[in-house]
Amino acid sequence: SRARGRPKYEALGLITSARGLEALAHTHDAIADAKTAVSVADRTGDPVLLLLALDALIGLDGTDELANRARAVTDRIYDGLPNEAMRRCFTDSEIMRRIRAPQ
Repeated sequence: SRARGRPKYEALGLITSARGLEALAHTHDAIADAKTAVSVADRTGDPVLLLLALDALIGLDGTDELANRARAVTDRIYDGLPNEAMRRCFTDSEIMRRIRAPQ
């Protein structure tokens, strides 16, 4: 995906790689892939992709700064949803429960 200039697929691949490396207890490599995923996702301008990447990184190496950034992204996504039903589904989603959980 990187060679073909497909940053969304690259970010998704890096997120998957980070989760796989975490499962294999290769935490350092997982964090590196998750950080790269955040960087790639940020350049796409896709807030949902960025949220997925931030979620992966926070699960590995969470900081207050990352948590605040993820909350800002969730606010942006929420504000862009067209109706209450979609906002409710988003609010009830698993990723929102993780991001909005008390630290």
